[in-house]
Amino acid sequence: MSTRSSFSAVAAVRRSAFLAAAAAVCACTSTAAGTLAHAPGDAGAAAGDLATDGAVAARFEGGGLAPDNGPARRGDALDAGGGAVDAPSADLPDATPRGADGAGGLDAVGEAVTADAVLDGAADAPTAADVPTGELAATDASQAPGPTWDLPMIADPATANCAFFDKHTVFDGGQLLDVWRLTYQAWQYKDGALQPIPIAAFAARPAGNSKLPGVVLAHGLGGMAQEKHATELAARLGYFVIAYTGPGGGDKADNKSGGDPAGWNNGYKMFDTLADVRGSWFWGHAVAAMRAVTCLGVRPDVDADKLGITGFSAGGVVSLLAAGHDPRVKAAVPLSGTLAWAKATEAPKAWQHSLLQKAGLSIASPEWKKLQAELIDPAVALSTAGAKVLLVNGTTDEFFPLTAHLQTLQALPGSQHRTSLAANFDHGCYGVSGGEGKATIENRAKLRAEGGQKLWFAHWFGTDPAFGYVPQPPQPQVQLVGAATLLSAVVDPGGGKYDIDQVEFWASVDDAFLFVGTTLDCKGNVCSKLAAVVAPPNALYYADVQYKTKGLIPQKFSVSSPPVLPAGLVPKVRGIDTCL
Repeated sequence: MSTRSSFSAVAAVRRSAFLAAAAAVCACTSTAAGTLAHAPGDAGAAAGDLATDGAVAARFEGGGLAPDNGPARRGDALDAGGGAVDAPSADLPDATPRGADGAGGLDAVGEAVTADAVLDGAADAPTAADVPTGELAATDASQAPGPTWDLPMIADPATANCAFFDKHTVFDGGQLLDVWRLTYQAWQYKDGALQPIPIAAFAARPAGNSKLPGVVLAHGLGGMAQEKHATELAARLGYFVIAYTGPGGGDKADNKSGGDPAGWNNGYKMFDTLADVRGSWFWGHAVAAMRAVTCLGVRPDVDADKLGITGFSAGGVVSLLAAGHDPRVKAAVPLSGTLAWAKATEAPKAWQHSLLQKAGLSIASPEWKKLQAELIDPAVALSTAGAKVLLVNGTTDEFFPLTAHLQTLQALPGSQHRTSLAANFDHGCYGVSGGEGKATIENRAKLRAEGGQKLWFAHWFGTDPAFGYVPQPPQPQVQLVGAATLLSAVVDPGGGKYDIDQVEFWASVDDAFLFVGTTLDCKGNVCSKLAAVVAPPNALYYADVQYKTKGLIPQKFSVSSPPVLPAGLVPKVRGIDTCL
């Protein structure tokens, strides 16, 4: 991209054009391709789902970005491995009174766990009669209060009952993969005790018996596991992958998990923390992910010293919680998910407000305050994190804005973590008011998500010499030169492993609503461009370096600088109902 003649002028033109278009679209009630339609009384619309018919928003599947020709819904509109688009309202219509039994446990179609791990072969699916009862259930119903993260219990394979069955082979990503269905046991906290619940999952790896690293794929809010999510990520990374469905989720016999869904009682389950923070669905989702790590550990064909996690949105949040609390997790790539929600909700339109309102709560509610203080505060969750983290995010995310992103990044101990930012990408509004073509934004996000996963896991697990070096983040600077602004960045040339594909300087002058990019010219490791405008004091900016590996078929990824934010910034977040 060439230098823009003006930060503010171009942003204003783009913004006015897209706002006008969005206003026209949002005034319609038609479900024709490309329109925004809310059905009266529809629970999805109540939570701000974006519904289009035919033409659509892409979504993260299998941990990467893939086109989706189905309906897109705002919420977690790009669900990493979640199957259906990750909408906050996917199961929010449940109006069960608080305290009533709203558990959506598995039916008798074979989603329960067996007492023994079935590591191979084509065993029959476990049946409801195989659900562990008696001693196991009594043992797991531990007394409250207890430790928020009981790692010895979570890592115990004897109670995980990991059952791999229905082995078969598929062809995906140009290679043959072995695939299994998997069930195992996790917990939800309810009625003063931990209750065992069965978790449904899929596992995949490149065909063979060699020992491989293992990665868990966590879906977003309203999502669920599908076989293709495990196979796509396994093919991309060349690893053993488990994609699981979180508590209460799933839409068919082979991916339904037990427990209360996130949407139980209009979403109150997400914030059910008064008795114990473990009552929150987010805790249950994270524990289900860590129990999947336990199932990776029982496999003789998985290297237990090379375990990682990735996921989009709520799956990104889970990835961070696992990275912060589970020492078995060595590397994590959270996609469009951060902690620091107290910081995020300083923006009046941050989408957490809508979830809280539907649950009858607000940021003043004690449930919310306890969730933040004991689970989501990055200073608590990440202070002893041993995993290496690549934090990938969109610059305009409505759940996880740059203020929350930066606070999360800064809470990670050590200097080996990195970030990769996708300009103008967000949780679903980018196709309506993103300021650029939808495909342009999606391709940018795809490179950062999939390229980032390849770089990060291959480097830290030592599985591909092409990724033997992690570049240092670029160092951006804005310097006034008379009536112009010099945009510059000192960049890492790649340690002899990579070529620089592009260096981009991204800036916003409207509180992170829209970003405008300028391609810098490089001489050695200093890249710069003179912009014929004076950057205003409220400008926020970052530099992004896109690298490519050497060789006949180069692979690309990006490393961004942490965003430079003006003091007191409250990001301008797009509204959940209009994307404006």
